Parts: sequence; C-alpha cells; structure tokens
Amino acid sequence: MVSYFHYKTTTLGFLVGLKDNAVCFVGCISDFKIDALKLLKKDFPGEAIVQVTAPVGFDLYKLSDKDLVLCGTPFQIRVWRALLQIPIGKVVSYQELSVRAGFGNNYARAVAGAVAKNKIAVLVPCHRVIRKSGSLCGFRWGAEIKKLLLEAESAL
Repeated sequence: MVSYFHYKTTTLGFLVGLKDNAVCFVGCISDFKIDALKLLKKDFPGEAIVQVTAPVGFDLYKLSDKDLVLCGTPFQIRVWRALLQIPIGKVVSYQELSVRAGFGNNYARAVAGAVAKNKIAVLVPCHRVIRKSGSLCGFRWGAEIKKLLLEAESAL
C-alpha cells in the first residue's frame, strides 16, 4: 500500500507518497497541469493508493536519505544515490553524474534515463542535473518548476 498526502511550501505544493512509513514518491503540484496523483498510480502499479492526512510535524526539507525508499532497478538506484550527493546550490551534467555514479563517461544517456525515472522529486535532486552545455533540459514536472527549484536553492 502507498499512502499519500498533500504538502505545501511557500512556493510549491507537493504530493508525497509513503510506503512502510518512508517517502517513496514526491510529485510537484503546479499550474502546469501535470497530474501527480496519476503519476503516483503509474509508478506503483498494483499497489493500493490511499489518501491520508500529513503526519504531524512532517517537514519535507528536514528528511534525510534514511527516510526514503528508492524503488527501481539496481542501475537506477545507483544513479539516484549519486544524485543525493550533489550539494544544494550546485549542478552537474549527465556525464559528470555518470562518472560520480561509477559508470564512466560513456553512460550519460543511460544515466539520463535513470534520472528521468526518479520518483522522489526535490529530495532525490534530479533537478540539479543539466546538459553539458549548461542549458536546462527535461524535468518530469516541467522546465518552469526545475528553474524555480534551482533559483530557490541558489538563494540559500
């Protein structure tokens, strides 16, 4: 079973999914018409999806990687663990992330595919990965959200 609730910050809203009391999904809720609940159901096929109230004192930004459950292939999980090592306010290219994950320079495309499958937005910071040229690129929740997140983090 995956339970979910809505969580709001000053700038963004999120749909947070929990599995066995650990965060398994974070989706951005915005005016860009991306249906986070639909994606949660798609990411966890066959699971019962139940809405709950947010746990008392829950703070999305005070969670650590111990509060997360990474659901994916071994390759994806390795990439996502490398994402967790990118400091707030910093960005890396897909090629650099490939090297950080231990795959070398030639796996940037495969790494990009794993980044795109990340189910835990913001906490597993896929928004911190950009093209080698420095330009922003795909983000499951939209380019505007990616830009907003990067701007907010650079101000910290």
